[in-house]
Amino acid sequence: MSTRAISLRDFDWLMFGILLAISTMGILQIYSTTANTPFAGAHQKQIVWLALGVTVMFCIMRVNYHSLLNYAPWMYLATLAFLRSEEHTSEL
Repeated sequence: MSTRAISLRDFDWLMFGILLAISTMGILQIYSTTANTPFAGAHQKQIVWLALGVTVMFCIMRVNYHSLLNYAPWMYLATLAFLRSEEHTSEL
């Protein structure tokens, strides 16, 4: 898979800002809900997952998605196989 440089001009900064605003509000709600309870500090786990998610997002942005077109049929078959296996495990 080839990589390409991230063009900051083409990045959707508005959507990223909205993502961070909604995530921040969620973390603040978790903090205010769990303050002075046995679950105090649960917001820190959410902050770690948010940071990990943003990091993975920027890493995936570097992948040229056109190079994945050669693998599309195999990814489709893998998805169907996964869904089929989930269908059988849900019956248990």
